Amino acid sequence: MPMFSEQRKTEILNMLTDQGCVSLGELMERFSVSEATVRRDLTELEALGRLRRTHGGAVPRNLSLYESSYAESKLVNVESKVSIARACEKLVRDNHTVLLDSGTTTFEIAKYLKNKNITLVSNSVTVVAEFVENGAGNINFISTGGVVRSSFRSFVGSLAEEFVQRIVPDITFISANGFSLEHGASTPDISEAGMKRAMLKCSKRAYLVIDSTKEGNDYFSVIADLKAFDGIVTDNGISDKMRESLRRLGIQVITE
Repeated sequence: MPMFSEQRKTEILNMLTDQGCVSLGELMERFSVSEATVRRDLTELEALGRLRRTHGGAVPRNLSLYESSYAESKLVNVESKVSIARACEKLVRDNHTVLLDSGTTTFEIAKYLKNKNITLVSNSVTVVAEFVENGAGNINFISTGGVVRSSFRSFVGSLAEEFVQRIVPDITFISANGFSLEHGASTPDISEAGMKRAMLKCSKRAYLVIDSTKEGNDYFSVIADLKAFDGIVTDNGISDKMRESLRRLGIQVITE
């Protein structure tokens, strides 16, 4: 029996409480309604302050602790991630030592670095699997090891942090879930933030790699002020206001 609009909205909020996120496809199938109907429901709930819409779905209004899984993230803003990866490739020279954070954007960077003669260190489980399965004979690859966050495919914890504290990479690429002028780069998970800070501290040069849709979003765990990075590598969707503010702070913005 079809649900009325208010019944659907109540059920959507219940699903968000239980799951942490919902997708358009999931809601269309659950309620047997069109995409337009689902979008209308989500728009109305967002206007009431009950949720926040995302690309392809919705998350709870309080984003500070929400963290999409690797499987979810890899489907979002793919073109932006590829653009960022190409820009990062231009920053890397042969014989560099490169430290690469975990995440879907940094995985794209890893693929673009395969033709470089470098030493690559990463805490990404996905990057480890890629190099084990497909190899790259010209790259000396090293994994940080550590505690595995399986849904997010990263190594974190004291073992991983202690490893990077013993190296001095030429260049490091660090990802984040959000960035703002007020709070810097941030991520929901404390252990991820700790690992990223350790990476930032050990590096000769460190760049924040983040797509423009994350501009203005603040999460629970602060990684660092934006001025702690040597630059931000992003896509051309970054706002003119943010670009100008970063310029005034002396923070380099790099796009393809």
